[in-house]
This record gives sequence, structure tokens and C-alpha cells, in this order.
Amino acid sequence: MKYRKIFAVGCLICGVLLSGCRGESQKTGQEELTAEEKNPKNGSQITIQLTEDVKLDAQIQMPETGTDSIKEYRVEVDGFDGEEVIPKILGAMPDSGLRTEESSLPDPTYLYHGPLGPEWNNTDGSVIVSSHVTVQTSHWDKIDPFISVSQIGAEVSVNEKDVSEFQEELGFSGREEAAERVSEFVKSITGYEDVRCTEEYSISYQELEARQETLKSLSESDQAKPIDLDTEEWTEADSCYWMRLEQIFHGLPVLSSRVTRQDDLYIPSSVIEAGCTEKGVEYVSALNHFREISSQETELLPVEDIYQALRTKFERMISAPAVIDEMKLIYYPMTTGRNESGCWECDMLPVWQFRVSQEENSQYIYINAMDGMEIIG
Repeated sequence: MKYRKIFAVGCLICGVLLSGCRGESQKTGQEELTAEEKNPKNGSQITIQLTEDVKLDAQIQMPETGTDSIKEYRVEVDGFDGEEVIPKILGAMPDSGLRTEESSLPDPTYLYHGPLGPEWNNTDGSVIVSSHVTVQTSHWDKIDPFISVSQIGAEVSVNEKDVSEFQEELGFSGREEAAERVSEFVKSITGYEDVRCTEEYSISYQELEARQETLKSLSESDQAKPIDLDTEEWTEADSCYWMRLEQIFHGLPVLSSRVTRQDDLYIPSSVIEAGCTEKGVEYVSALNHFREISSQETELLPVEDIYQALRTKFERMISAPAVIDEMKLIYYPMTTGRNESGCWECDMLPVWQFRVSQEENSQYIYINAMDGMEIIG
């Protein structure tokens, strides 16, 4: 009887200890959220340790008005109408230098080369209007080979240098002023609801000259393909800003990163790039135009469910230490097929975009804001 009592007490103590350990473990793995983390607003700082190795530490980007009015849309990727866009760029349809080609879209592709009109100081340049709008001055033709701005995953590399070296303001304009000027111009020629600058880099004429010397000094064995460049003279007039922008659709940014899926499903992201000098805007490339077909009311999951979806993802995989440093609500154009006109149709899905940074690399993760499922590329 004595031994039974001792055994029973021992079991009770062990049970209490194990219960305490389980409670402490659960608290460490999923700490209680703050009021702001449960009901975030645009600009809220979210800091949550999702797993031992993965931390969410980001300033949330979402509409100022909240998420109650967000809808799901069906859209057609209809391309740009040259008859409408070219007069916005040139001031009028040109008498010469314009030709058209057949395309897979209902409207033909418009190609123009010649004077760009008074807004461009009558400088020569080229225009293409199709699934994208591209405008480039002859002066930018000189600069373009030496820009060397590329996107690797979610990270931007500027000629393999630290991007912090390209944050200086140039003499002809401040960074914010230049970004606002370019955004307004892109909006005016594309007809987008709005356009926002997301990245901006300043490249001085001294840097362009240095890049020219580097390229010309490469031996043939170091060249990916033969380089035949004229030696250019560089002046202050060549210093430039290079920017990446995003299209706004019904209050949300549209996916602005190129996505290559394993199933080869085409995802028509909205990629916008631009450049300007003291002469004004000298380069614009805007990909994809979306025409609304229909809309329907939708309800987004509480943000706590999105945190849990992230936590579950990383708990099921082996991950090196990582920080999720971007949390942004966007529209993700999920392709449904081509219509009778030959245009792609898409469902504009409200999606949480997360940037996961690990050491020098980063990538994006997309979580459907309506059902919490990951959209896997």
C-alpha cells in the first residue's frame, strides 16, 4: 500500500512537470500576438518568431482603408491600343516612321522610330506598343548598355555592387521628385489607375564611364558574347536615375516580379522599368494591361491565419536561418486560359507577398489571402 501511494504521488508530480513543459514549449513556439499584430494597419511593424530559425520582421503594406472593400476580379490581358497610346507619347499620330505588325492580340503591334515630339525636345527615339509599351530615346541608347541593373530572385544587383552605393541624389533632381515625375508620366501613357516607384538607383556619369572602361578591357575569354562598343564621352547630362515601379489595380499593387512556374503556366505580372536624366524621362517599359471583366465580393482570412500558414510551411521544411522582411498585400493574376479573342484571362487574387531573406539571397512566397493556401510556382 505504501509503495502504491509513493507511485501515485510520483506519477502526479511527473504529470504536472510534463504539463508545465508542454505549456512552456507551446508558448515559445507560438507566442501570444499583440493587438497590433492581430489587427494590423498599413505601416504596422510585425515581429513574430515563427520557428526557431525563421522570423517575421516586416512593416506591413496594405491599403490605408483596410481590407473590407477588397474584391476578386476577372480580367482580360488585352494589351495596349497603339491608336490610343502613341498620341499620348508623341502628341499626335505621326505622318511617317510608323508601321504595324500582326500580333497574337486583337490589336496589331505598333512600331515607330523618329522624332518623339515637343515633350521630348524633338529628340529621336523608338516606340513599341503591343502587350507592352516601350519608349526609348536615342540618348538612352548610349546609356543602356552600361546600366547593368538585374534582378536575381527577389534581390536587385546593380553591376554586382552594393545597391547602397547607388542611393545618392543627382544634381538635376532629388530622388523623390524624379520618382514622382516618372510615375506620373508612366500613368499618363499607360492609363493605369496609379503607379508607384518601389526601387530607385542613381548612376553618375563617372560610374558609366568606369563601366565602359571595364567592359572594353575584358578579354574575349571573359566575355559571354563578343562586345563591340564605341568609346563614348560622358558628361553630367548622362547621369541618370533607374527605377522599378508597380501598377495599382483597384487600390492594390499588381504582382511586379516575373514568375516562372514549374508547370509552365503563364503568369502575366506587371513589370515596369524607367530611366530619366536632366532631359526628362528617357526610357519606359511597361508590361501588361488589364481590362476588368467582372468582380465579386470576397472575404479575407484574419491575418492570424496567414501567420499560421507561414509557420506551418516552415515547420514542415528544413530551413537555414531566415528573416521575412516584407509582408505586402497584392493582386496576383492567376491565368485561367485564353478567350475567343486570343487574350489571356486571369483571376486577380488578393495575395500576401512575403520576401524571405537568407544571407545574401532572397525569394518570394505567396499566400492566398482568401484561403491561406500557398501559391506555389
